[in-house]
Amino acid sequence: MKAGFHPNAPVVVLSPEQVTLKKQEMRRKVLRLMKKDINKFKEQQGEFIYEAVNQPWMWEKIQMLLDTLEDFRAIGPTYRLILEQAYFSGVSNDFLPETVGISDSAMEYRKREAIKLFGITIWEFCQRRENEDIVNGIIEKDVAVPMIFLR
Repeated sequence: MKAGFHPNAPVVVLSPEQVTLKKQEMRRKVLRLMKKDINKFKEQQGEFIYEAVNQPWMWEKIQMLLDTLEDFRAIGPTYRLILEQAYFSGVSNDFLPETVGISDSAMEYRKREAIKLFGITIWEFCQRRENEDIVNGIIEKDVAVPMIFLR
């Protein structure tokens, strides 16, 4: 597999086994970062996001998670569109409300909601995969990240 979708990402070729190990490593990083105070660990989170988006398999996962987000009640398709336009299509915040079709006043609120729900969707996916790997004997419990509960 080749580099992720960041234009300056280095070309990296990984074997299927290396991809699996990298996915497990990244999943555990997500779960550990979710336990930390966002205000104290912004730099680590930024570094993780840069590393994550440069994985050759990440775009497929992002699309899968956006599909999941889209199924969230009646507002899911709007959340998906906001995230796609704001973060993956490069639409300026000035044009985002018009592009998405909601008012300027609603945009900031809806964008924050979309980001939070996307984060929860990511956490849920990572936790589920971690638990599946434990149950299937792929990883040992002492290696796995203990489950957290959202408040």
